[in-house]
Amino acid sequence: MIDSREADQVTQWLRKRPQIQIVTRDGSLSYAKAIREALPLAIQINDRFHLIHNLTKAGKNYLLAKLPATIKITEDKCTQENHTTQQIPKTKPISDPSERKRENKEQTISMVKKEHFNGKSLSRIARETGLTRNTVRKYVRIEERYTHGSKGVDQGSILDRSEEKILLMRSAGKTGRAIYESLREEGYTGSESSVRRYLRRWKNAERSASPKCRKIQRKDLISMLYKTKRTIESKDRDLIEQFIQTQPWIENLFCVVEEFKGILAQKNVAGLNAWMKKANQLKISEIQSFIRGIERDRQAVDLAIGTDYSNGLAEGLINKVKVEKRIMYGRGSTELLRQKLLIKYIM
Repeated sequence: MIDSREADQVTQWLRKRPQIQIVTRDGSLSYAKAIREALPLAIQINDRFHLIHNLTKAGKNYLLAKLPATIKITEDKCTQENHTTQQIPKTKPISDPSERKRENKEQTISMVKKEHFNGKSLSRIARETGLTRNTVRKYVRIEERYTHGSKGVDQGSILDRSEEKILLMRSAGKTGRAIYESLREEGYTGSESSVRRYLRRWKNAERSASPKCRKIQRKDLISMLYKTKRTIESKDRDLIEQFIQTQPWIENLFCVVEEFKGILAQKNVAGLNAWMKKANQLKISEIQSFIRGIERDRQAVDLAIGTDYSNGLAEGLINKVKVEKRIMYGRGSTELLRQKLLIKYIM
């Protein structure tokens, strides 16, 4: 474990170990320069772990920039025709609890009338049902349904005459207050709250007319970049696959990442040029930056693909070292960190 990541100290450390013949490293140009200066005959190999890590990170950053955290997908059965044919609701819809309450009351009225028709007195029905005698009498005198005949009938609004102007101002982004002030100048005598309720009816109508949407998470798409096969553990697996099929740029990005992993797995050094050309055609700046890094370190990358050398197995231990370092909150020396690691993982 070297005391510093600075190139000069890395060079000094390597010069003390001239027996080193092969060095696997990440894509750092500083490390490459330090190795060339200290061990000019040593073979440098760009580590496969870091190649895949940098490529998937580039894809992740691109998806983070292009997609929202939650992606809304409109169902196919909802068409634009639904938007145009939807009308503004003229009455407040009856909620389910109110509807059940009305049905229960009508059943009670029917039962009371039936018992009275069968000869029971009003007082007896009141005792058996727990209703007051006056309520029983009222129920018996009802000739038809309990629901009032005017229920649900559109009574109209004083704002209907200005409907066209209101909708034009609303589409122009005007606030409810601005619309109210404009209507007052034309003689409107109602309240501002009435205008706001009128606008809310339109908003609710548009919301109910809009296509139903399902949601998928961006993080589920990103997780697919890190898998050898496109396995998705999300419950919306089928929906995510359908979304990818409708977005060619996402499909192309995944294909490029998968093909690069295939080149590494098959040790196909000859296929790298074709892959770089294809990946460049996507015009994704993050991927193009990754390709430029390959071009700067081409020999080391070719050796990473064509040989078995890799420090991927050491990355797990390196992560443990980083955890121990952060636990010390920068207050411990390098020597203390070295002793702590030796005691914990070696002895």
